[in-house]
Amino acid sequence: MHKKLIFSLSIFLLIMCPCVSYALTYFLPKNGDNVIGSMRIVQGEKGKNFTQLARHFEMGYNEMKRANPKLRRYGKLRKSKAITVPSFFILPDVPYQGVVINLSELRLYYFSPEHNAVMTEPVALGKLGWSTPLIVTQVIEKIKDPSWVVPESIIEHNMQRGVYLPKVVPPGPKNPLGKFALRLGAWSVLIHGTIQPHLIGKRVSSGCIRMYPEDIQYLFQTVTKGAPVRIIDHPYKIGWLGNDLYLEVHMPFLEARGTVDDELERIRQLVLTATYNRPAKVDWHAVVMVLAKHTGIPHIIGKAA
Repeated sequence: MHKKLIFSLSIFLLIMCPCVSYALTYFLPKNGDNVIGSMRIVQGEKGKNFTQLARHFEMGYNEMKRANPKLRRYGKLRKSKAITVPSFFILPDVPYQGVVINLSELRLYYFSPEHNAVMTEPVALGKLGWSTPLIVTQVIEKIKDPSWVVPESIIEHNMQRGVYLPKVVPPGPKNPLGKFALRLGAWSVLIHGTIQPHLIGKRVSSGCIRMYPEDIQYLFQTVTKGAPVRIIDHPYKIGWLGNDLYLEVHMPFLEARGTVDDELERIRQLVLTATYNRPAKVDWHAVVMVLAKHTGIPHIIGKAA
């Protein structure tokens, strides 16, 4: 009952009080649509810096940087500065069940089994050489105040840099796992908190999935043991919102981009699938423009025929 109340209350607060910072939670679209959220323009708060602003609006570092390429990322922001918050997403083309993490997007989705709703939050993922794996698994353990048993590979890697780590880091303010962790049933991967929230939205981990402290606490309270977890890499997403067809393009996470022709062919296949039962007039010039920029923001590329 407590978990149901938390999820229901967050949906109510999001709709009635959109200025309040809560987990980004939306009712699932109807009528075959699969685009959620909206673009927002806000003003910088006096004394806030770039990473504080990203955290307040449930955004990751990279997605805020792409949406605001001219915004200073160091020091305090000017209060009058207009800032784009890209809280606009095409849902991944997977079953709407449990936890879904899209590597290219550096974003997690949680589909509630008891509510017609989805929560989405930014994550930090594995750096180059320590990539987060593509897996289909489940939550096998929920751990509050976890100890960090440091993998031998990480101990050896740090020793080469002159940094000596203990074999076990106990719970506390220096534990990089934070206060909450979800253990997945494959590859010893964890979804956990962080003591470095300014790195959320970047590729910085050793393979695990990091979340803002408040986001992992919310997910920890909401998700159940045994919930399905799917880690995917979908750099190109197609979606409908009303009569508009949208395209969202990210840099691929685990693979080379290939040529522009390769990318266009992949997008063409996605368009064919999305328009099979819902014909559309597609602006391929717009597709090329969206592909060239890789902003990760949905853009209209067509209209229902």
